[in-house]
Amino acid sequence: MDVIKLNPFDSDYIFDTAQVEAFWTNNLPAIRHQVGFTGSAGHLLLRSGATTHLFVDGRYTLQAASEAPDVERSTITMGFFEDVAAYLQEHAIKRVAFDANSFTYREWQKANEACGDDIELVPFTENLMAMRMVKSEEEIAIMKEAIEIADVSLQETLRIFMRPNVTEKEFAWALEKAMRDRGAEKLSFDTIVAGGENAAIIHATPTDRIFNDGEVVLIDYGMVYKGYCTDRTDTVVLGTPSDEMDKIYNIVEEAHDAAIAAIKPGMTTPQLDAIARKVIDDAGYGEYFSHSLGHGVGLEIHEYPVLSPRAETVLEPGMIVTVEPGIYLEGKGGVRIEDMVLVTEDGFEQLTPLREKGIRSFSSISRT
Repeated sequence: MDVIKLNPFDSDYIFDTAQVEAFWTNNLPAIRHQVGFTGSAGHLLLRSGATTHLFVDGRYTLQAASEAPDVERSTITMGFFEDVAAYLQEHAIKRVAFDANSFTYREWQKANEACGDDIELVPFTENLMAMRMVKSEEEIAIMKEAIEIADVSLQETLRIFMRPNVTEKEFAWALEKAMRDRGAEKLSFDTIVAGGENAAIIHATPTDRIFNDGEVVLIDYGMVYKGYCTDRTDTVVLGTPSDEMDKIYNIVEEAHDAAIAAIKPGMTTPQLDAIARKVIDDAGYGEYFSHSLGHGVGLEIHEYPVLSPRAETVLEPGMIVTVEPGIYLEGKGGVRIEDMVLVTEDGFEQLTPLREKGIRSFSSISRT
């Protein structure tokens, strides 16, 4: 397995901000990003001016040695909280910041019980996700590979399975298999395949509903490759779309294209959201675009920045975001067009393949 250790977060910033001697997290994406460990359980302790220490349980002793060879490691004997507390006491560490965005309330209680009165636990409330918004060149290269695999998988599935009487479930399963056959580790989220009126459900679950002539089909799909996620949405039509679905597709496409064209360093996320939202508002469909414009993507499917009117972040080179405006009409259907975009030094690079203009139509004649 490839060990990918990239852009570790700034522990000195944490130590200085919280005025502590150590930082304690059990956030698995953050641990992977910091030291390369990919297991499903672990705690990481960063010390000011000292070696990072990874705590794992017995399932992961060998894996941790392979993936995180450059840090101290130990296999717990009492429990994560008890073993970390014992380590802190052994090294006379008195003031520790804990990852308040990762610890549950019960975990915080257990940490306090294990540390007792001699060790002060200080909540660090900034989200570590914000410290990995800017991707390294290696991360970007991995995500480009993942995007190519996902796109080839979709095109194959569309050629074979976009036809009458195929169900949403059958299409979703075929797409998921195609991605796995090409190297996907897993899905980055549950695949959405929604035909006809189901396409108005923003996060629809595939059903036994069959594809019918003239209906749009919304396909939102993603996969994980070398730890990194992809996310894209295509909306296609079987046969010829209705005038209304054709109209809203063109509006969403205009909003999508306008937002992407505006991406550049220095722009704020609310400004970008407003560009797409204005196109849809001006067309009279503002109330039917009920989610934010997009989000960051990386080790997790939803990362910072959030492209929203309510969460302001200034775009920087190296950020990878989705742009995904949509219009959803209850009882009729919906359209979402989503692509992944890299912020560059002087603008943007669309990472997902470019599309032809207009809704993509597939023959309504059954193919064998």
